[in-house]
Amino acid sequence: MKARVPDICYIKVQLQPFFGDLNFADTKNVTVKRFVAQLLNKKTKCGKKLSAKTINNYMVPCGR
Repeated sequence: MKARVPDICYIKVQLQPFFGDLNFADTKNVTVKRFVAQLLNKKTKCGKKLSAKTINNYMVPCGR
């Protein structure tokens, strides 16, 4: 199955810098919760917090 462009962008921009070379199958729930906490504190270019929908979009490539 071919990855959608947004999935690739999420991986390169958000997931890869946070998780590094860690295999997603080896991630613990606490690691994922830390990632989500980081996203909850992140702001957009306009200074707004990320919406729940955007955070959920980041989680799709993680399989969570």
